Amino acid sequence: MDSSLIQLTAETNANNSDKTLNQTSISIVFIILFVLTLFLVTKFLINFKRSVIKTKEVLANELVIPYVQGFNLKSGSFYNLLLTLLLNVAQIIALPIVLIKNLKNPNNVNGINNPYAIGFLAVLIANVILLLAFGISLLIIYLKEFKDAQYKHSTKEVEQELHSIKQTLNQNYANVVDMIKIDIKKNEQDNKLGTRVIAKFVYEYNKLLNQPIVNQYKTYLDQIFKINLFEETLESIERQQAQEQIKLEQEEFIRQKQQENQERELSNLEKEIRWMEKADNKALIIKETNQLEKNMSQKELNKRYEEYLETIRVQDPIYANVQKNSWLTYRDVDIEDLFYNPNSAINYTFDNGVTSLELQLKDFLKIYKEKLIQKFYSNK
Repeated sequence: MDSSLIQLTAETNANNSDKTLNQTSISIVFIILFVLTLFLVTKFLINFKRSVIKTKEVLANELVIPYVQGFNLKSGSFYNLLLTLLLNVAQIIALPIVLIKNLKNPNNVNGINNPYAIGFLAVLIANVILLLAFGISLLIIYLKEFKDAQYKHSTKEVEQELHSIKQTLNQNYANVVDMIKIDIKKNEQDNKLGTRVIAKFVYEYNKLLNQPIVNQYKTYLDQIFKINLFEETLESIERQQAQEQIKLEQEEFIRQKQQENQERELSNLEKEIRWMEKADNKALIIKETNQLEKNMSQKELNKRYEEYLETIRVQDPIYANVQKNSWLTYRDVDIEDLFYNPNSAINYTFDNGVTSLELQLKDFLKIYKEKLIQKFYSNK
């Protein structure tokens, strides 16, 4: 009888210990999830505000509506927002269930004063506060950044404003290019990624005036922003590269001078040995290059070169501001692809193929931007 009672007590203690361990594990999981959600909310708010500010900065007076570049249902930033909200709401739904189970546990003699119940309730309240704070913060950013009279909020106001601007500027944009065509196959030979973006731009340009005026405007803003950001960033990159080139030339000049001084001190035999070493290294490089070309097709060589360029860009801090970033809404794949090879040739025509023209991508975008502005602000 005593041994059975001892055994039953031991089993009961073991079960209670397992349940305590389970509740401890669940508590830790919910705390980790809350910390992760807090991190995601903070990261999204910081980057969303940066995106709003960058949109206003790049578009300046062109912007007359509350608009955040790149933020839409298909963007990576929207999925980040969705993930953050789902994680937050999932905890708000799951925690009351866990809390009720805890309170119904027959071993819970303290009721709501049970440490685990208090912990679950605290995390639940924290999640609800976080959700409310997240929504209020987004609303504050929206109201603060778009409070000026420049920004029209209703569709009717926007349409009136755009029609008014078009009427004012119509006389300056009488000669509009209705259709632009590009030679996609030819352009893709030098720059497949950049050609994709240009082809998308041109397609939207040709269909621009077939849309309602507000949709026209959003298409126009999207393209103008990307072109402006491209020009601004390219100018900065080229300026940095020019400075680096000057620095490299100075270092090379100093190195050559040092080498010349060293060679003056070498004997004729030492000079001949050094020359032979350089010649052997050069011959080895030429031999390896020729062997590589024999063993690989042109397509494979091009693929390797593209991979090489991509690796260099990722490692180069100069290009850090143009790489895709799903948290910054405006840094999408189009921006990244435009910088793949800005010096590649773009073959295009403004007169349905009668005259074929060619410019570097960066120069084509300047001409294209002028045509886009003319077409949008024309009163056709």
